[in-house]
This record gives sequence, structure tokens and C-alpha cells, in this order.
Amino acid sequence: MSTNTVKRVNDIKLKLPVGKYGVPSPERPRSHTHSTNRDIHTMFDETLLENKLAAFDAALDFPVHKERITRAGIYDKYFVVNGKTDEALGIVGQSFLPTSHPDFFGSIRPVWQDKLSHLLDDVQINNKISSNGAWALEEVIFPRAKTTIETDKHSTDVALRFIYWHGLSGNCKSNCLLGAIDYYCTNGMIRGDYDHLKRKNTKNFSLDDFVADIGGLEERFNAHVEWCKHIAAKRVSEDQIQMLLDDVIPFERTRVKMLDSVMEEISTRGWNVWSVYSAFTQYASHEDRFGLKNTANNNIAERMFNRNTDVARWTSSPAFMAMVA
Repeated sequence: MSTNTVKRVNDIKLKLPVGKYGVPSPERPRSHTHSTNRDIHTMFDETLLENKLAAFDAALDFPVHKERITRAGIYDKYFVVNGKTDEALGIVGQSFLPTSHPDFFGSIRPVWQDKLSHLLDDVQINNKISSNGAWALEEVIFPRAKTTIETDKHSTDVALRFIYWHGLSGNCKSNCLLGAIDYYCTNGMIRGDYDHLKRKNTKNFSLDDFVADIGGLEERFNAHVEWCKHIAAKRVSEDQIQMLLDDVIPFERTRVKMLDSVMEEISTRGWNVWSVYSAFTQYASHEDRFGLKNTANNNIAERMFNRNTDVARWTSSPAFMAMVA
């Protein structure tokens, strides 16, 4: 694929590689991260929270609209356009409904601020932006919702973790993930479709309905904790682990690295499913072992968080469910 600088297409500013439709397709530029330190707990204060989110919100404060691509031979394809900069964020179909980032994040924050108001002391917030503002994520950690998971060899504290992200390029659904943060290794933990709410931004998408489906955060976390305690007590064999990895991970190189990671977790946590799960969540939380090759798009932040959906898929697979039954 050759890269061309295109100053105006449909009178929209672009500097994009030529895509499959013969028009520039959105290039994902450098990620910009605004994050708090996980190790610093700050007492919740409404003004402090507003200040913490101000830079994140300012970077996303732009209107969006669709504009039909007028190049000959291209039908029912549209640019998603940043109304402030006149730049294209993606190419989408006719049914795509561009919901602005402020509308999305502004609708979800009041949900956890209301439903988890008794847990707001020490709340931690991490934000990430990539793809020229086309993709954005917010992670909220509630240390006050903390409990201990014990095995026969090890114990660790876990706390409620709520993540939601939104995309405007057409390649990302509106997503919410509920899970936990493991304070022993700072792994973020997600399990299966039970904790994953996702919706396409198409003509049937309703932001109000999406927000309504988020309810019951603390109850779902408590259920997640009980599940974690169950798998911490569930014994597992090396043969079972190998069968699982063969089933859910198609690439041999990743399987080998994952098996090494599982064995390291077993050395600390013991021969239980919790160790397998911890190795999975390490893959989604840290680049060190598995790595991510930096590309011209430089969207590592987005790709790392996409690994959470891999973990959700692995832990909802029949092979994993059979292991924990």
C-alpha cells in the first residue's frame, strides 16, 4: 500500500494511506495517554475529579458528522469527520451513527458516580486516547471495593475495575468491561461475555439503552469475586492447561509464551485455574512478555486494551468453562 498526501478529498483534510476503496483510509497516529498513577490514591473530591478529567475531555471536545464519499465508483461509504479540525477519522457505511465522545463519556460517568457513590474515596482514573481522537478509553478503579483471593500458596487483594471505550472510525463498538485489578501484579481482570457490554454505533444503537444496561456494577463485581474464589480453589493439571491453550490460542509462538507465563504464575499461586487466569490477564495488562511491535500507526494503547476482549473470549470458551466447572 502506498502512502499519498491528500490535502482535500470531499474538501476534507487528509494525510492518509490509499485504502481498498481507492480513497484514503484513516491512518492511526500516535497515542496520547493522560493517566493517573495506580499507586497514588487520592481522596475523592468532585472538583479534583473534574480537574483530572479536564485534559481528557478537552482533547475529545469536537463535534462529528458523516460526509458521503463522492469519488466515482464508490457507493454508500462515508467519512466520519472531526467537525472542529475538518479531518477524517474513519470510513463507515450508511448505517453508522457517529455519537460524539462527550455524549458517550458524559452519559456513562454519572452511572458509576451514582451507583457507586459509597465507593468514591480513593477512586483512581486512567484515560487513553489514540487514532487522532477516533478512539478513547476511560478506566475507573475503586480500591474501596476490595477483597482477598486466596490459594493454598498465595493471597492477593483485588478491587473493582470498570472500563468503557468508544470509537468513531467504524472499527470499534461502544464497549463497557467490568472486572477487577489484582494489586499483587497490577493485572486487570476480565472474564467472558458476562462482564462485557458492547454495541455497534449503527441505526439501532441507543445511547440511553446502552447506559441503562450498565446497571448493577457492584453486584456484578461481587459475583466476579465469588467466581475468582472458585477458580482459586479449582485444581488444574499441566495436560488441561496445554489442551486449553491449544484450543483458544491459534499461534504457536503466543501459546509457548503463554505456557511459560502460566508456569510462572503456578510457581507463585499454585496448581489452580486462578494461575491460568492470572497469566491470561497479564497478557492483557503488560507488554513485557508478549510485546507489541510499534508501527507507523503507533496505537499501542488501543491494541493493548483490545487484548482484554481476547481474554474475555478465552475465559468464555467451552474449554475454559469445562476446566472451571
